[in-house]
This record gives sequence, C-alpha cells and structure tokens, in this order.
Amino acid sequence: FSDASVGSTTFLGDSNALDTSVIELRTSETDPFFANGNVNISTFQGNLGDRFQNFAVGDRRARFFQFKHTVTNSKPQEVNYTLDKFEYTVDSPSKEFRTRVTFAGDSDTGGNTAVDYTSTDFFDTPTFSATIVSTANVSAAPVCFVLGSTRTGANINVIFSSNSEPAVGTVVDLIALGT
Repeated sequence: FSDASVGSTTFLGDSNALDTSVIELRTSETDPFFANGNVNISTFQGNLGDRFQNFAVGDRRARFFQFKHTVTNSKPQEVNYTLDKFEYTVDSPSKEFRTRVTFAGDSDTGGNTAVDYTSTDFFDTPTFSATIVSTANVSAAPVCFVLGSTRTGANINVIFSSNSEPAVGTVVDLIALGT
C-alpha cells in the first residue's frame, strides 16, 4: 500500500489481504505506571476490559496515553505485514493567564512579589509579557523582571532603571502564555 501523502510505502504486499486495521486508544490524567514499570489499567478512562476505545480524532484531556493497532491479515501464508513506524502528533491547546499586579517590594525574600497561576494548569513553564501600567516615578523608567518561573507560579521584581531601587507601588499587567 503506497501512501502518497508521505511519499512512502505503508504496507508491503497485497493490500487485499488486509481485512481490518483498527486503532484504539486509552488515556489517563494520572500516572498509570507501578514502581516496577507495569501498567495500572484502572487509571485509564473507560470501564470495559482493558479500557481501550476505538480511536477517533478529537480533543482529550490526558497526560498519558497508549495506542493499540490491530491488523487482521486474511492471507498470513502469502502476505507478511510489518509495522515499523507509527507516527502521531499531540497538540496541546495554548493557555493564557492574565493578571494585574501591584509590586509590593516586600512580600517575600529578595523583595519580589509572588504571582500564582496554578489555576491555569500549564504543562510547562510559560513565557511572559509584562507591561508597566502606572508608577510613582515615570522619569526613573521602571523595569519589570520575571524571576523563578515554574509551571505554577513566578515572582516579579520591578526596579527603577535610573538607580536600581525597588519601584514599590508600580502596577504591572502580566501575561503568561504556554501549553
């Protein structure tokens, strides 16, 4: 079977011998592995048998997944099918967190102000955009830094670029973008 979309041969042999090809999927939001590496199927969604379900394109919420591909060959003495590559794409939707923060300058060690975005449930550490909205001393040119960012939170520090003093009371619009 020649797959022109990728310019390669998918199956070698008489494609009439391929009676069925079924792809199934099971997903889990929690780690399905025991300490010894075996799979705890009770963590997967679904309630029948091994919890595999017929695959259909669509959105799913999962951190772990497994595919099962079943090929039925009606002529096993004549045709041998070998699956040597199974390609798939996982696309996570973009997430955005927006907040307006007033830099306190004393809320934790180092004078940083903490920002918690746990509710956004980023998979990885997001990227940031910070805009100074208002400040007590515009001519001192305040600058905002995002420090110690993780997937659940970060700290901001705002200083005046003219003298490196904390710009306490400066209001910052913070946007975190990620997946």
